[in-house]
This record gives sequence, C-alpha cells and structure tokens, in this order.
Amino acid sequence: MLSWVFGADLRASRASHWRSRNALNMRCEIRGAAANPALMKVHPRVGKQPPSTPLPPVVFHVVVEQPYRGVSVQHVLARETKLAPELVEDLIRIGAVYMASVISGGKRGSSRSPSTPNLSRVQRILPADVSSMLDAQSKKGMYFRLHANPARYPDAHAYVWKDRIVYNGDNDFVAVDKPPNLPSVPTLVNVVECARTQVECALECPAPLHAVSRLDVCTSGVLVFARHKRAAAHLNEQIRNRSVKKRYTLLVPGPIPREIIQKDGRVLHAARTNLPDNIPKPRIYRLLDLEKDLDAALLQDESYSTPLEAPKIGGAWHVAAMRILTEREMNRAELSEVVTMQADHAGIDVRYTEYEVELLTGRTHQLRLQFASLGLPLFGDSRYRPVSGRVHRGVPEDDNLDMFGPEPNRVSLCASVFHFNDLKNQPREIASGLAPWWRK
Repeated sequence: MLSWVFGADLRASRASHWRSRNALNMRCEIRGAAANPALMKVHPRVGKQPPSTPLPPVVFHVVVEQPYRGVSVQHVLARETKLAPELVEDLIRIGAVYMASVISGGKRGSSRSPSTPNLSRVQRILPADVSSMLDAQSKKGMYFRLHANPARYPDAHAYVWKDRIVYNGDNDFVAVDKPPNLPSVPTLVNVVECARTQVECALECPAPLHAVSRLDVCTSGVLVFARHKRAAAHLNEQIRNRSVKKRYTLLVPGPIPREIIQKDGRVLHAARTNLPDNIPKPRIYRLLDLEKDLDAALLQDESYSTPLEAPKIGGAWHVAAMRILTEREMNRAELSEVVTMQADHAGIDVRYTEYEVELLTGRTHQLRLQFASLGLPLFGDSRYRPVSGRVHRGVPEDDNLDMFGPEPNRVSLCASVFHFNDLKNQPREIASGLAPWWRK
C-alpha cells in the first residue's frame, strides 16, 4: 500500500483529479500543517460540534498495492491513514472520499498494467453507494483520495427541511428558504451538508436538482432549483438577460445619508474589475461620480452592464447599483438577543436600520460591499467590517485582499423575493416564508 499526505498547500480540484500517471511515482511527502504530526488534527465525527476554528486541509492519497483479504475499504483506509474507522466512515458518508477503479485489461504494448488506477476517472463516493462501499473489499491498483478536514455545516441536520420549502407548485421548479451558515450546493469535500442535498432528501427527488440561483454560505433566503435541464436552461437565460428580479432584506447600523440616494431610490457605486493580477475577487467600492464617470446614455441603462473608464482612477470599472425600496428604523424590542447582546458588549447605542432593496446588478458580494463602503457594514459581516467607510482611492493598496477579515458564518442579509417567468412565461414571485433571523 502506498499513501501520501498533503496539507494546507494542496487544494485538489475537480479539474486536476491527479490525472497524471507520474503521481504514482511520487515519494511519500508530508506538507503544510501535516508536516508536524502534532498539528495534523482531524474533525470529530458527525453529531459532535466541529472546532470553532476550521482545521487546515489534510488530504490523503492512497494506492492499493497489495489488498488486504477480508478487510473492507473502510478499514483499509483507516489503517493507511491512521484515522479511526468511525471517522473514515463519516468522511465517506458526507462525500469527502474519492476513488478511481482499476483499468481493466490493458492494450497490447501499453505501459499500463491491469492493476493501474484509472486516474482520468476519479469520482466521489456518493451517499447512495456508501453501504456497498463500506462492505466492499479493496482491489490491487485502486486509488483513493480522502479529505480528512472537510468544512462541516452541522446546522444542516437541525432543520425540518419540508417546512422550509416555499415553492413546490409544479414539476419544473422548487424553492427553499435557505438558513445561514450553509452552502447552497455540494462542495468538493461535502456533498451532504448543503441546501440542495437536504431538499432532495426532503422531497425524495428521483433525480438531482439543478442549481440556478446561488446564495453565499452566510446569506439566508429564497433559493431556487430547477427539476430538469430544460427548466434550468430557461431560468439561466433569464438570469443572463437580467430579467430576473431579486429583492433583499438587510440590517445595518444606521441610515444611508439622504444625499447619496438618487431620486428614483438608486444607490450607485463603481466596482473595479479586470485587474492585472486577474484574481476574480471583490474589491473595495467607491461612490459613482455622476458628472465624470457616466454619460446621459448610461444613466438610462437599467442593466448597468456597460464598462466605464474612471478618469481620475483609471483601470476598468463597472457600475454596481441597487434601489432602496423601504427603510425602517428597528426598535430594540424587535431585534433578536444576538444583535442586542453584541451592541451591549461593545458598549454602544446602535440605531439599527432595516432596508428592503432591489438588486439592479449582480456583482459578487455587491450589497455587502456597497453598504460597507458607506460605513454601514451588515451585522455580522466580519469580512468587510475592517474596510467600513473606506473607498477606493485609485492606489494599489486598495486592491490588497489582506485588508478583508475572515468570511462570516452568517450576516444580516436575506434574499426575500425572487421574481421570474416559468416555462409557460407566466410570472412567478417566490417570497421567503420566514422572518429574518435577526428579528425576534
């Protein structure tokens, strides 16, 4: 049996999947956090609270050279990785283990032997295959990749998901009110603890749902799935054409200055994109200068998709736009204990304001960045609170992603309404069925 351990500097992806046969000729290496055995910790089993601080990635690569007769795959992996068999079982059950079967036969003259793993077809062990895989025996040449420290979201098991379905009226679409601190779709290392899988199980879907809208892990609210490819293509086309309308409810520590809001309720920012480093991540916004940045034609463009050149800053910029629909100052008695306790702990008297906004453009983390640039970061937004009130000055330092904090588990942002046309081109408006978590 050969095994390799890699730490935080290895992030295996679906694209790579160790397709090169040279991977089999590597020496045993330990990198990153796994270099020191004392630091190579792993998550506890399902049902126990994961560590408050996420553990660094630890990835095991195992190739079976001599199979253990009468020993299941679960125990083979436990023996080679030195992990508890119960932990290996849990990792298999949540989809943190991948495998490649043996290439059958071998062409004449080929360097591949009948016991060579087929690294071009590395596949996740899915929940439906868990029972058979736990009892199966390993074969010579089989390859396994085991992610020992997957991101865990135990809140997924705390909800009655049938009660969170907010639309299930046809055979084309289904919508759920996603709670915060939960991915919308499966991740590379966790296929179970996400909204899509939980909805599929709750509705006993005969086929996997198609994700056509996404919400960040920390965001709650309406999440729409398509039941088949035709429905997914239909809704994706509307999203590309910007005909889908989305409304969000959010909570911030104070009102937006009146002079920033346009007469029609719009708040406009400039979002920088297409930088030389080509990192597709959000950066600090700045308020739009209507006199210098935009011409009259662009002001009439509701899609705000036209790039603009900012004369004083340079580089490629795009408009980020939202429209304020409602504004309401929240009384202390209306807020949850989580919100009031944090204000009391900080020793400040915060006058929280709740907004309902319509998203006119769809940039990554747009609402969070727009409000942060105004000095009004969303409650709980540890990532953009450090740059609260700061705007892009046109200097390289403002593109430094190290200024941002860690991504939060939840923020005061709820996708409250999702409006689209169904396959019969009839308008559908799906609203969140629950009050935002920050209210009592």
